[in-house]
Amino acid sequence: MTGHSSSRSSRQLTFAALAPHAVACRGVDSDATTLAIMTLAPVNPGHVLVMPRLHVPDWWSAEKSLVAPLMAAAHTVARRIMTVLEPDGLNVVVANGEAAAQSVFHLHVHLIPRHHGDGVRDPWIENPGDPAEIAAVAQHLRIH
Repeated sequence: MTGHSSSRSSRQLTFAALAPHAVACRGVDSDATTLAIMTLAPVNPGHVLVMPRLHVPDWWSAEKSLVAPLMAAAHTVARRIMTVLEPDGLNVVVANGEAAAQSVFHLHVHLIPRHHGDGVRDPWIENPGDPAEIAAVAQHLRIH
């Protein structure tokens, strides 16, 4: 694909190849279409990755028929995190594309338990927007 480095392919293949092993040793949940595993680089304890079994590189490439069970699985695991780990909050993150810090090019949802004072920085800083620009973008995005 245009605009992606060759390291993308090696990360993609490595991630896919590790999936069976990862489920055996770090698996949290799985069904016919999805896997949920503990990440090897957790932001906080309990950080889980939920992914489709079918290789899809990113959110934009996913069909609606894949997204629904993926998000349902993420919801199931998120509720389990809430019950068992009792965090103060939870970030649900999908990094889509290199500009959004996607580092593994197999679609996955991060479930990151959060606690007050955990020191984890949010990925963006909110600033007041220009109301005219917000309205113009909303008009372009509106589905008619």
